[in-house]
Amino acid sequence: RVAYAKGCRRCHTAVPLWTASAALEMTQKQPARARAILEQARLRNPANEQLWLAAVRQERAGAVAGPGGDSGIPESEKAANALMAKALQECPSSGILYAEAVRMCPRPQRKSNAVDALKRCDNEPHIVASIANLFWADRKVDKARDWFNRCVTLNPDLGDHWTQYYKFELQHGAEEQQEAVMRRCSEANPMHGEVWCRVKKSVKNWHDTAGVLLKKAVVEMTSATETQI
Repeated sequence: RVAYAKGCRRCHTAVPLWTASAALEMTQKQPARARAILEQARLRNPANEQLWLAAVRQERAGAVAGPGGDSGIPESEKAANALMAKALQECPSSGILYAEAVRMCPRPQRKSNAVDALKRCDNEPHIVASIANLFWADRKVDKARDWFNRCVTLNPDLGDHWTQYYKFELQHGAEEQQEAVMRRCSEANPMHGEVWCRVKKSVKNWHDTAGVLLKKAVVEMTSATETQI
């Protein structure tokens, strides 16, 4: 805790330091401290989409506990929705925030919200990937494949989207289609992505090829999704 505090003071533009400090407080069951850290971080680093995303996810995880009241909506969801509205005001062209907003909204509203997000941020890979996942959830396999292909073509450097694409093909594609995604991912050799970087930077995976990392990232992504559920 002391080390993080010193680091944030001396390197106030280092966003990973702020988010790691807040995550530490959450593991210690100190949501108020975590919230205060992220609020301070946003003051020092305005219009930073990663800090807003971390704050929204913190609230969704139940940082603000309480019953849903008359609306039936948990207080944590209300807080997350309010934060997301502020985040999109401050970062109106953030694809990663719009994609998160689509995931947060009730299922019947997701498709219309995704279309609206795409209009605001045309050809933004995170939004394109969110639309692909919506088609996947609706079992519209051909459309989902087209949109996954579109998102990895727009930005081949995002490993999380290759992971989603490969996971999709493992479920719905033939062996040739699975191999094609793995080959293209290996050629792209992605370097970014939340889950991808977590897997790639793990010491035990340092010498793995992109193809091996892709398989491990699918396992990691599936585990993370199950934990959220």
